[in-house]
Amino acid sequence: MTGMSNVEEAAVLDARYDVSGLYIGLLTTVPSSGDTDVSCTGARSGSATVTITTAVAHGYSNGDSVTIGGMSVAAYNGTFTIGGVTATTFTYTAGSSATDTATGGQASKHVEVPFTNAYARVALASTDWNAAVQSASSYTTKTGPKTGVTWQFPTATGSWGTIAGFGIFDAATGGKLKHTGILSTSKSVTTSDTPQFDSSNQVTLKLGDPADWGGSGN
Repeated sequence: MTGMSNVEEAAVLDARYDVSGLYIGLLTTVPSSGDTDVSCTGARSGSATVTITTAVAHGYSNGDSVTIGGMSVAAYNGTFTIGGVTATTFTYTAGSSATDTATGGQASKHVEVPFTNAYARVALASTDWNAAVQSASSYTTKTGPKTGVTWQFPTATGSWGTIAGFGIFDAATGGKLKHTGILSTSKSVTTSDTPQFDSSNQVTLKLGDPADWGGSGN
């Protein structure tokens, strides 16, 4: 940003980006960069069939596996095979029937480990992270966990599948997916494995440029 040093720009983003109250989860599917998460403007169910309307064209196809999170009706959240696809709508069968209109959701082709075999997301604290650093002229990064901190998942009581990446969510279950990343090497998690991230296996958030946030450091 004009008039600010790299260190000052990093400090602006560090102050504006709140990393408290977030959770890290493990993903078995991380789509290509061309697959974009989309916000859902509403959903309504007839019996157990849910129709999702997205704010913009979603680019999905019949038969895709799509994860819904953050809907105000919990029964509509989860990972589903979709059908009835149009440019801005699709349908799926939810686990239980509901007739309420839901808002506030997000649709994504990222697939998280199912919440079975002791899998659970790990809560993150703002103090777990290193301070943001200006890594290039156009973006700032934030890494975690810092030295002395470990993000340890429960010990698996069965297979969690092959882990391809991670997701940062705003809730312990459901919620919205805020960030994703791909592991440098995929890892199969089986019974008695205890996955973790530590300072030698960090995740990196690319926060962008302060100018993209519409601010000037005030």
